Amino acid sequence: AGLAAVLQAALRDSRFKRGMHLLFDNRDSEEGASTSEIQTRLGPLAEAPVSRRCAIVVSDALHSGLGRVASGFAPAVGVEIAVYDDMTEAKDWLREALQHEIIISEAPTTVPSEIPTSGVRRVAGTQEEPGRKRQKA
Repeated sequence: AGLAAVLQAALRDSRFKRGMHLLFDNRDSEEGASTSEIQTRLGPLAEAPVSRRCAIVVSDALHSGLGRVASGFAPAVGVEIAVYDDMTEAKDWLREALQHEIIISEAPTTVPSEIPTSGVRRVAGTQEEPGRKRQKA
């Protein structure tokens, strides 16, 4: 499932509130993307009723690079994207911007579930891993 499907799942979640931050957990992703695919995938963020700040958590150099490419195209759709390899740092960066909740998502998503961190929500399949450092964009 792509970004559009992930956004739709988040918007259908009964806990969704306009202006929530997005956090994409791509640490288990094996999917790659071309530059044009990345640009196309960012399109749905332009009209989404979410925060203009989005964090991507990755676990390898390939996805770190893809995330940096996405962050370069993000201003065209009015979004700021940061890439991290540490879940806690990604959440902290999102919390700096606004005091909204965060939806953590990875594709494919189905049923959301809570994580035991105040003000943070999780979509099934994500895991926190302490001790990782932020990827420099």
